[in-house]
Amino acid sequence: MSKDNEELIKHYIQHIVEIEEIIDKVDNDKVLNRHQRTRLITFLEKSTYHCKGMISTLDGTYHKQ
Repeated sequence: MSKDNEELIKHYIQHIVEIEEIIDKVDNDKVLNRHQRTRLITFLEKSTYHCKGMISTLDGTYHKQ
């Protein structure tokens, strides 16, 4: 794996950490109603899946599955 890929993977891992922190905050938010929280959390989870997919592509595990 090239150094560029390692840097990109670190970048995506940081995104995942930040998104998971936001999911925790949204899940405990009292201002949003249940429907709004659910929709926002679903969107954020899709973002984490995208980041995880990019990581597996960059590190080569996607092609081994």
